[in-house]
Amino acid sequence: MSFPLKQTLNELRKNQTLVETLLWEKLKNRKLDGHRFIRQFPIKHVFEETSRFFIADFYCSKYRLVIELDGNSHQEKKEHDDLRDLIMEHQNIIVLRFTNIQALHHMNELLSTIKKTLLKLPSLEQRGVRG
Repeated sequence: MSFPLKQTLNELRKNQTLVETLLWEKLKNRKLDGHRFIRQFPIKHVFEETSRFFIADFYCSKYRLVIELDGNSHQEKKEHDDLRDLIMEHQNIIVLRFTNIQALHHMNELLSTIKKTLLKLPSLEQRGVRG
């Protein structure tokens, strides 16, 4: 991992949004049914022979599940988010997107959706996918 990327990840972790902090409190230390999540996880993709990264809000590597929290700025970036989701799906990564409003006002339902999704997903080993 390059130094600028590592520095960016550290900055994002230090400057989480309120909703990221609230969700992280529910996910960290395997609090959600024993599943390990990583926050601000870099997803690598190659485009025209150039490696690039974008950063997922939360990532569960065992199931290749990304959780994204979208604030108001994402309304103007829908095409960008759709492209990111497509790239991740192409890499066998499942993406769940929630709005900040859902995280703030409906955390239990959001967590329930994540749990239900994890129950449905086969692990990497079961899918025959390498980590």
